[in-house]
Amino acid sequence: MFRGVNPSMEVLGRARIVDRDHQILKLCYEQKFITLEHVESFFPARSAKFAASRRVGLLRGAGLLKVVQSPMLKRYFILTLTKLGEAYVTQKLSIEIDNNLKPLQSTLAHDSIVTSVRLKLVSLLPNSKWLPERALKLMSLEHLPDGILKVSHDEFIVIEVENSIKWSQRYRSLMNTDWSCIPQITTVLYIATNENISRAISASLYSASDRPSYGVMNLSDLNSNRLEFVDKKRQILSLSRFKAAS
Repeated sequence: MFRGVNPSMEVLGRARIVDRDHQILKLCYEQKFITLEHVESFFPARSAKFAASRRVGLLRGAGLLKVVQSPMLKRYFILTLTKLGEAYVTQKLSIEIDNNLKPLQSTLAHDSIVTSVRLKLVSLLPNSKWLPERALKLMSLEHLPDGILKVSHDEFIVIEVENSIKWSQRYRSLMNTDWSCIPQITTVLYIATNENISRAISASLYSASDRPSYGVMNLSDLNSNRLEFVDKKRQILSLSRFKAAS
């Protein structure tokens, strides 16, 4: 079905599929869906919008991507894989994925932010690897997080994107989750999409367990390439320390 041209390029129909396309399709599969903005992150800022639109058009024309209407998001559509797209991606994946986790209209905004957070963290910590929710679903976890960032063989960071305020009792419960089944987890990081959410999480950090450590980061800081977060002791720490360990 897929005819190889060289190690970094394949031909599907009339479309030449390059390494960047592989990464876009893999992201779409692992994160359940992507948006045009996510695709834009794969291109230089100056040409991102045009290049992303052109590439999405090519992948749609090759029968790998499809557009799904979604009034929940700004541009009113999301991109998902076709059956052919899933078959193409799964033959290249090195991790197992739970396909039963599908995009839900009620969580599209949150899930879209999770994918943006993934892209930003991996770009700032380039030797890290992201374990998506769809892979974590297959593990025996007490709580299913939005993702886990592997920054080294013995340093994993649980990532939780918070786009709404929870009851303090719920935060306290989550901050005492048993992560012992993955001993490499050293940090659980909440990424708050606004200041009110950040303050609500910070107010509950005192009740968090000491191992792993817990902290909160503002999404606006991450988007500005700042990796600082606050832990339960009100210390300002930085994920940049993981760059050397990656």
